[in-house]
Parts: sequence; structure tokens; C-alpha cells
Amino acid sequence: MLRRRPTSLVALLIALLTTSSLLQPAQAVAVEDSTPQLVSLQRESGDVVAHGDEVAIAWSFDAPVESVMVTLRDGLGGVQYATAWVGSGGAASGVARIVVDTATWPGGTSVFGGLYYTWTAADGGWRSVQLDATGAVIWKSEGVGAVSPAGDRLGVAPFEVRSDVDLSVPPMLTSATRVSADTLRDGDVAEVAWQADRPLQSVRFRFRDLFGGRHFAEWSAWQSETGSPSTEGVARVPVLTSAWPGGATAFDGVEYTWAGGWISLGADGDVENRSPNGLADATLPGGTDLLSFTVESEVDLSAVPKLLSAQRISPDVVVDGDEVVVRWAFDGPVASVNITVRDAIGRLHVLSSGWSSTPSATGESRAVVEDADWAAGPVQLHELNYTWGWGTGSEWAVLNADGDVVSISDPDADLPSARDAMNVAPFEVRSGVDLTKPASLTSVSRVSADVLADGETLEIAWTADRPLDRIIFRLRDGLGVQHTAWWSMWSGGENVRRTEGVVRVEIDTATWSGGETVFDGVEYGWLGGSMSLDADGDVVFREPSGIADAALPEGGLDDLAFTVDSDIDLAAVPSVISVTRESADVLAGGGELRIAWETDAPVTWMSFQFEDGFGRQQYVWWVGDPSTSGVMTATIDAATWAPGDSELVQVRYSTPTDHTLALARDGSQWSKWPAGIDDAKPYVPGFAALDFELDSDVVFEAVPVPAPTFTDATCDAPAHLKLEDFPHGWWSWGETFGDQLDGEPWGIQVGKPYVVTAIFDDGWGTTGQAQWTFRLTDPGSCEPELELTSAPVPIVTGDPSVGSTLAADAGAWEPAPVELSYQWFRDGLPVPAAEDDRYELTAADAGTTVTVEVTGTKTGYRTTARMSEPVEVQQPSTRDIPAVVHDALDELGPRRLVVRTEPGVIGRMISQAIAASKGAPRSDAEVDVFAASAQYSAEHFAPGVEVVYVASGVGLRAAPTVDALDGPLLLVTPSSIPPVVEAELARLQPKRIVVLDGARGIGRPVVQALEGYLH
Repeated sequence: MLRRRPTSLVALLIALLTTSSLLQPAQAVAVEDSTPQLVSLQRESGDVVAHGDEVAIAWSFDAPVESVMVTLRDGLGGVQYATAWVGSGGAASGVARIVVDTATWPGGTSVFGGLYYTWTAADGGWRSVQLDATGAVIWKSEGVGAVSPAGDRLGVAPFEVRSDVDLSVPPMLTSATRVSADTLRDGDVAEVAWQADRPLQSVRFRFRDLFGGRHFAEWSAWQSETGSPSTEGVARVPVLTSAWPGGATAFDGVEYTWAGGWISLGADGDVENRSPNGLADATLPGGTDLLSFTVESEVDLSAVPKLLSAQRISPDVVVDGDEVVVRWAFDGPVASVNITVRDAIGRLHVLSSGWSSTPSATGESRAVVEDADWAAGPVQLHELNYTWGWGTGSEWAVLNADGDVVSISDPDADLPSARDAMNVAPFEVRSGVDLTKPASLTSVSRVSADVLADGETLEIAWTADRPLDRIIFRLRDGLGVQHTAWWSMWSGGENVRRTEGVVRVEIDTATWSGGETVFDGVEYGWLGGSMSLDADGDVVFREPSGIADAALPEGGLDDLAFTVDSDIDLAAVPSVISVTRESADVLAGGGELRIAWETDAPVTWMSFQFEDGFGRQQYVWWVGDPSTSGVMTATIDAATWAPGDSELVQVRYSTPTDHTLALARDGSQWSKWPAGIDDAKPYVPGFAALDFELDSDVVFEAVPVPAPTFTDATCDAPAHLKLEDFPHGWWSWGETFGDQLDGEPWGIQVGKPYVVTAIFDDGWGTTGQAQWTFRLTDPGSCEPELELTSAPVPIVTGDPSVGSTLAADAGAWEPAPVELSYQWFRDGLPVPAAEDDRYELTAADAGTTVTVEVTGTKTGYRTTARMSEPVEVQQPSTRDIPAVVHDALDELGPRRLVVRTEPGVIGRMISQAIAASKGAPRSDAEVDVFAASAQYSAEHFAPGVEVVYVASGVGLRAAPTVDALDGPLLLVTPSSIPPVVEAELARLQPKRIVVLDGARGIGRPVVQALEGYLH
């Protein structure tokens, strides 16, 4: 040990807590009992202490504890610990003590720095809590309940330590001289003699070789003849050319320790680190530049060692406790050789040589066979990997079972195949243990309540037929977010596998949505294997691959479902209110892109994805504290951002609860996570206004990119993605493909977009498409589909005239029940939102043919659709006005017409009245018939009317009013809606609009525009 720092908190605890009961970690099956809460912490000793005095701090808790450690921070920033060890059973009160030693405790003010205490829980597990100087909890062990803040119970006032010893000045090296030769060879020893002005505990001189590797010449009081700190000594290091390259070796710094501190200096004398922090600087003695020396070596450590032979020398048949040994040789020294073999069920085992600071060209790698870990049957070589070099020159290579290079740290290195050197013959493991059978859960039950609130704990008890080292229950809340409740033998340092236990997780309604939470699967591991099952008990994955299926306990685990009681709406999401590019339309390289954004609720980050002029994907970010507005700024690097038009592709943002949303270029929602959150409101303007041009002279070259081939899963073949290599780039994809560039994707989420992106080397791109999106679909049930025994053609009934309602008679579909859906068509095209068994004819249907399609679906049967015979929709009827009436109206020239008639002939009578009003004006003032119709409507009808009637007002000298109508009459032109009428339509918010003149009197564009005012 060459560096002794002030005793750490953990080290002091280990030294202090020597009994096995106190050091016992928390058990897997934890019985959460009451957590001791601090009642008071008071300093009893004086305000001023000196060398030999005792600092005493009285403590009390509301339940027994077994150890207490109070951290005190001294005048130099170092730490001192007052401790109390009670022992088994504990005590609720006591005194923590420490004696002041001014050789290690500097003078000045010491203050309270924190509190650490431990106790043994009812299950025998060790529990601990650590508080900071304010009384806040900064750490607690697993299974510990709530710990209340203790700030108001802390009474450890600062105190003064009086000392004549100035510990702020560190010891200084007064000399450092290399006493070994200027040139050293293999086996020589580099020696540095040193002197200091105060006794040191350890000294280490650092040297850096030609490859950047570090070597250390060391002296330690514990390895010296006296075993005591000293003011002088000689630091030594042997030179081994198998790990120390030839050439110049330079002095690289020094570090040394003493009672109460340590310091590290660089080769230039600058302080690199010190403890305590309040220490003054130290300096190097003169002449350290003369410590450098030369290593003479004929060994080329830059050369890649080549495997000469690898041969198994252990027996062909091994059993439990036998050793498997492979002897190897290289043409140069190597630091480590690990040989991996694969057993009969696919489990991998490593034969290791260990790692050596004295590399060798020959050696052995070995492993011991254990029945519980090695499957019976043949074992074959999987791969061999080895390392060589030193320091920054350390390298590695991996060879497969045939001796071919799989990977190497330096891809430009010349390493031929070692096929002829590989002679690791297969061997057999004989064992009576059947490792093909996986561990299985024998019982699982929820032992916590059916309804849990914030801060309460979900508990799931489990048992297994074999000891497990870990188990994870997956749970999915109402939003689709997955939560886990788990136990691991390593989490509390227990290191004991168990066949039963209780997993726990605390409900946090800030991230766990209210409503039902359901079981979503389980994953567990045992010695040598692991298994993951989904909620139905199907195997998600297994390791090793040769083990059999496992199953859920009989009856499944649906009973694990429970309800979370929460008033927090985690489904709500922010929506984008505005996005504006503040920077110029054209940017030069090095220019700043600025995008101001605003949302209606806080977000924690915003991402803007652009595609530059050569198809390269570019991402710029804003990240910060939750905010509803901000400005994203990014400097455009012309070396990686291709010139030309950069188009905004996608905008992503995240909520403070880590829910994410993505909007497409047109402002529509692209994706969201989790699936259960609300949809974001579309950003209607879209994001095209964020596009800009990069004006740059940097030349990018284009390469063609082959389009990916997506193939949906069928009942005969899995889903597939085919990616062909292209020069000067590679592929990136998501969301849930595995790690194969060309293979079956795993974990397919039906309907979720998969994005495949071409990524390019610097200076390269494409002028074609560089990103593709595809939604992989599931083939559904692959059971043979039956034909419905009855699927009749629907019959349309009703009056086929505008304003009437048609009905679809679907007939009897068999075998019942069959789910039926409807879609109405106009001239062969689907009518939007017309998906009921009834359809009201509008002016847009006049003169067209209408049909209805009925689709029947039933599980296990082929989906079948039937289309009705077409029905012609009649134009509104008209007839000529009698001549005598026409002449009378023409003579009178009325400004206002009142039509009183039956509702069934309103359309015809209105048309007659309007036609009759045409002719020469009979007054000096010409009337704006459109404004007059709107004015009359505003005076007589309130918003939210059931129906508005619309007719053509062209040629009218007066606006007709129709008292018999059950709604207002507004006038339009055949090709447009006057603004005053638009305003009145917007105010009325009608549920229906009836065009009285028919499609022939008013143009189709006007009819389509009228549909936009329906509510």
C-alpha cells in the first residue's frame, strides 16, 4: 500500500463493525419494520478542545440502533469521525466519541458534517441510513422505510480545535535522485533515492514509457526494514522488457502520503490532487528532469503476437471437480489469454490465464468443471481472445473456433488466420445433473392490498423449485408504462440464492398512473441460466438457448393486478403553441441556428431533426429545467452539415415525467410514448417555416443508397428487414429491431413506425432518399379461417332524394353473432364519416349514385364484405310559376317575400319565390340581399340552430324571408360565400345545412365550403 488517505467512512465502518451480525446484509425476504428516527444529536464536549481532549456527541433515537458515526469536518476540509458501537440488541441513546490528535486534526473550526447509523431489522438483515449536514437523507439501504428530515434535531454546534501544529503545510521532498544507470535492460531495477522534510508513509514516482504506459517506482513504510515512516528511502521498480518497451522513459510525477494527508504532483510540479482539500501546495525538488532514463530492448511490443499453438491437454472426458486446461504459445509476449467453450445446451465457459504484469509468450488457460454449471454432453471451442502491450499501447484480438480474426483493436493490423494453430479438440462432460430443465416458479401471490396509494408498497411473494439469484416482475400501468418489482442476491451484498422471497416496489404516483395495473411478465435467473416469460406464460427469451421451456404457476398471474389510487393526471401532454426560426433564411458555416418555441405545458427537452442537402440527418437540441418556452441555439458545422436546403423532418419533446411525443413535418402527431397518454394537439402551421439554406463551399460527395426491404410477418414466415451495404456509410434503425443488420427483428410492436436511416461518413451523403419509415403488421391468427355461412347483399331502403334518410338492411349473417360495420359510398368513393346503418342525403348527393358496403368480422372466420346495388339520388324538383302570378309579381317588384306552405314543399316554394323576385328594381335604393339575409338571421336566430337553409341570391333585388322555415335562410352566389354570410354561419354553428337551389344552382365548391361550418 503506497498511498494512505484519511480513513474513509466505509473503511472506518468495516474496521469498527467487526461482528458478523452487524455486517450481515439485508435479506431478500425483508420484513419492513419501524425505521429508527433521530430524536436528538447534541455536542456535550466544550466549545474549545486541544490535543488529547475528547469530543463527545450525545445521540438518541426512537428505537434501538447498533452503531452511530458522526462526521466532523475539520479546518482544512478533512473529515474526522466520532463513533459509538453498541452491539447486538442496540440502544436508543448513547454518546459518540473521538480523541483529538493534533498530528492529524488541524487547528481551527470544526463543524458537523453528517450522521450514519445502523441497526438489525426483524428479518436479521442489516439496515443503515446516512444524513447530510442539514439532516436530509442522502442514502438508505434497501428495505428501509420513510426517514423524516432531522434538521430541527441537530445540535452539534461548531467548535474550535487549538493546535500549534500547522497541518496546512504538506511535507516536501527535498531531493530525488536516480541512482540506477542511464540505460537499463531486461531484469535491471530503476532506483530513485529521495529525502523529505517530514516522515512519509509511502512514495511513488511515476514514469511514462514510449507507448504511454505508466510504470511506478515505489517505497512503502510497511515494506521497509523498520516498518515506520521515514524522511528518506529508495523507490524501486524492475524493468521487464516483455511489458516495458524500449526507448526513452520520462519522469511523469510523484505522489506521497503521510499521517493525515496525501498529495500528487505532475511532472511540471503542479498539484494534481490533495487531501484534505485545505492543504497548501507542495513543490518538486530540483533535478526531477534527470530522473528520466532509457530502456534497451530487442522486443518489439508494437508487433501483433501471432498464435502458434493452442492445444487441450486435459482428458477427453471430465466430471465435476476436474480441470479443463488449454496450453498456448505465441510468437511474442501476451498479457492474458481467455478461451471460451460452449457446452451441450449453449452455455459459455471461460478458461482464463488471468492477467499478468509480466507478459509471456507461453502459458495455460484453465477452468474447473462444476455439475451445477456445466451441462452434460459434448463441449466445443467457441473463441479465443488475448491482450498484449502496455498502457495506452494495450491491444487485443479475438479469434473464432477456426482461428479466423473476429475483431481486433487495431483494424489496420496484419494478423493472419491461426487456423493451423487451433487444436482445442472437443471433450465430454459427464454429469448426473439435468441442466436442460430450467428453474420454475412454483407460486406467486400479491400480499399487498388491492388498492395502493402514493408511498405505499406493492409486495409480491414468490417461491421457486430451485434457488434463484434474481427475479423481476414486470407490471404495466393504465398508460402502458412498465414498472418492475425485483429482488437480487447482489443488491444488499447478501450473495445468497433463495427459493422464496418477497419483492417490493414503492408506488410513486408522479410516475405511476392511477387505475388498474396488470401483470406483464416475469424474468428470473439461477446459477447458469435465465428465463423471461410474458403475461401469457410464453417464453420471451432464455439463456442458454438449449434449455427447455418454463411455465407460469398453474392458473397464471392475473391475480397480481391491483389498482393505484391517484388524482394526478399523467395522461395529459404538452402541445406546441408556436415555433419560429429566429435566424436567417441562409446560414454560412459557423452560423448560429436559432429556433424559439413555446408549449402550453412544461417540457424538459426539445429536439429538431433536419435533413440536410445531402440526406444527412442532423439533430439540434434544447435541454433545460421544465419550461413552457425557450430558444434552441446551435452552431452549424459545415464540415458535417452538407450545403443546400435543410428541411425540418421531425420535432420531439419530453414531459417532466419522461413521456415523449414526436410531431411530423406537417405538425401532425408522429408517435408518442407511452401509448396511453393523450394525443398532442396538431401544430396546424406545420414546421416547413423552420427550413433554411446552408451556404458552404465544403464539398460533399453523393453515394446511392439502396432502399431497405420491409416484409411483414405472415403465417408462414417472420417479419424481415433486408439492408444492403452501401459505401461510405452504415445503417441505423429503431424502434425494436435486434442487433442483426439482416435478420428477423424481435419484439415487434404492431403499428409502431420503424425508422431506418442511412448514416454517412464525413464528407459523404446522398441526393436521394436517406430515411424510410414502415409500420410492421402482425398476421393475426394463423389458424385456418372458415367462411361465413351467410353473408347477404345489403338492401338500401328509403326515399332517394336530398334531405331524406336512407337505411341499410344488412340481412342475417351467420353463424351469429357476426360484427357488422358500414361504409356509404357516393359515385364509388367513400363518404367521410358515413359509417352507420343510416345515411342522410345532402345536396352533395344530388344527381349521384349511393351505395353501402357491409363488412362482417368474426374470430376464426374470413372477413367478408358485401356491396349493395346503387341508388340514384334525385335532383330537387322545380316547376314553372303560373303566368298570372309571374306578371303580378313583376308589376309589384316586392322587396320582401313571405312563403307559407307545408314543410314537404319548402324547397320548391322557396325556389318559386326567389325566381319571382327577379326583375327590375322598384325603388331608388338597391338592397344588398346577402347582407340583408344575414341581418334577418342575426335578429331572429340564436347560435346552435338545428338547420340553416341556403339559396342563391344572384339577381335578387330583395332578400326573401320565409316565416314557415324552422331555421334562417342565407344567400350565397353560385361560386362563393359572401364574407357577411360566412360570419353569420360561423355565429350560428348549425348542425345541418340544406341547400334549397340544389347542386345545379350552387356550385360544388360552395357546397363543400358549407360543410366546414357544421358542428
